[in-house]
Amino acid sequence: GSQFVHISTNRGGTCETISADLTTNDTAKQKQLESGGLTYDVTTAENHCTIITIAPSPIQQGVIWVGTDDGNVQVTTNGGMTWTNVVRNMKGVPESTWVPQIQASTYAAGEAFVVFDNHRRNDWTPYVYRTKDFGKTWTRLVDDKDVWGYALCMVQDPVEPKLMFVGTEFGLYASIDGGESWTKWKHGFPTVSTMDMTIHPKEHDLVIGTFGRAVHVLDDIHPLREIVRRGTSVLDEPLHLFAIPDAVLSQMRGMVGGMFGPGDGEFNGENRPYGARISFVINPPDTAKNKKDDKKKADAPKDSVTGSPDSVKMEVLRMDGELLRTLRVHVKKGINRTTWGLDRKVERMPSRPKPEPGASEQGGWTVLPGTYKVRLTYGKHADSTTVTVKADPRLPFTEQEMIANVAFFDTIYQRVHIATDAADRLRAAKKTTEQSAGILKERSDSTAKKVKDLGTALQDSIKTLNEMIDDREVQGIRSDPTLLESRLYSAMSYAGSSWYPPGESERTALRHAMESLKKLADAINTFFERDWLKYKDAVDAANINFFEPYAPIKVGN
Repeated sequence: GSQFVHISTNRGGTCETISADLTTNDTAKQKQLESGGLTYDVTTAENHCTIITIAPSPIQQGVIWVGTDDGNVQVTTNGGMTWTNVVRNMKGVPESTWVPQIQASTYAAGEAFVVFDNHRRNDWTPYVYRTKDFGKTWTRLVDDKDVWGYALCMVQDPVEPKLMFVGTEFGLYASIDGGESWTKWKHGFPTVSTMDMTIHPKEHDLVIGTFGRAVHVLDDIHPLREIVRRGTSVLDEPLHLFAIPDAVLSQMRGMVGGMFGPGDGEFNGENRPYGARISFVINPPDTAKNKKDDKKKADAPKDSVTGSPDSVKMEVLRMDGELLRTLRVHVKKGINRTTWGLDRKVERMPSRPKPEPGASEQGGWTVLPGTYKVRLTYGKHADSTTVTVKADPRLPFTEQEMIANVAFFDTIYQRVHIATDAADRLRAAKKTTEQSAGILKERSDSTAKKVKDLGTALQDSIKTLNEMIDDREVQGIRSDPTLLESRLYSAMSYAGSSWYPPGESERTALRHAMESLKKLADAINTFFERDWLKYKDAVDAANINFFEPYAPIKVGN
């Protein structure tokens, strides 16, 4: 666009003019060379009578909308052979008001949205109009009773026509009823000049360009679409889980470059969290009733969400029902959003003791591409849906290679489970000997002495066995590759380096871990089948009683 519309069919090599002058061609606005004695403004920034927005219809070829900086709104339905100025059909727009944006509808060829900006003449009124008949009649969508600040842009959702967004000088506004009412969007978005917007057709994100406050992305507007379809009653449900967009097992490379010395040579914006984005509605039970149930909540198991209005339990399952991951998510009243990191529960390593009841579950083992079930539980309420996990299309791995890789990981984790069970048995045995020694502390008979002596020897044996797993008593930083846990970590590191099936290096690492595990298992089996039985017999002979005799409480006269 200049004052004419130009079209190219060879990527800009040549252009054809398909319109007459579509502006007012007001010569009073074209005197940039008359500078009053100052240097000419050769940027032409002050030269009016220019086309500043062009909107071809995505529905019907030949329908093109044009807006100018001197107040014209022109439309052609025949590819530019004839044009009609329809601005006179809009009631309430001051003459010569700038037209910074026109949005051609994705639903009907005759529908369009026009944004006017008259702030240069100290008019801060928002003007946004809609037509459904190629500009013959217009409906005003916003005024100063609906939004704050002059309008700069708008966008209509290409999936749900009643979902609309308007950007003004003072923020972002949303409508879920086709423009009948508007609500300012405050969560995560500043009160700032909102210059332009688009809805990403693949990611279904609202991308917002501001003046001076960066680009903002509202990830995943599926929940808003569902609210439009089903009504705001969705927001009143005790628990409602929205549809989950597809998630990708993406792999990211770190940024290269930067400066040597003071300062930062690169700037990275905030990216959305990795994994599946899960949105849901929570409405806590009545607060007064909660106060009556305080004792019940205090007595509830820590891993239960029953009677816990501030959290939900999220479970990820295979489609065959196998539970892969359990998470506890802190929530607030209204719409909440969390992320599942596309992982499953990992096995606890041998050196780590059993977690306390209610402790967070550890994840990190990546799932395969496929469909998974996500289930939320909130008190007595539950809701579920599915999520599709896709492979990163940029990576060269086939599905068969990824399956083989995960199967190899399964083999390693089975050995980790065995090793951790063995370590737990040693920890339990150590605790038993310590408890017995404490009970026999004041006894000096021969049976008690035998238990103490055997217990001391067992403590030394347990220490020796533990040192085959992970030597924790060495000061400083030390990594012994011959220990079982080091070899298990090594096998997992090899297997987790890519999605390729196991090769010779991976199989060698697992073989070394298996050798250490078998050696440990033989030693522990000998310990419990021989030394532990002798200790048990000695404890039985000592008649150790873990309960002290009860002495009645006497109250004097």
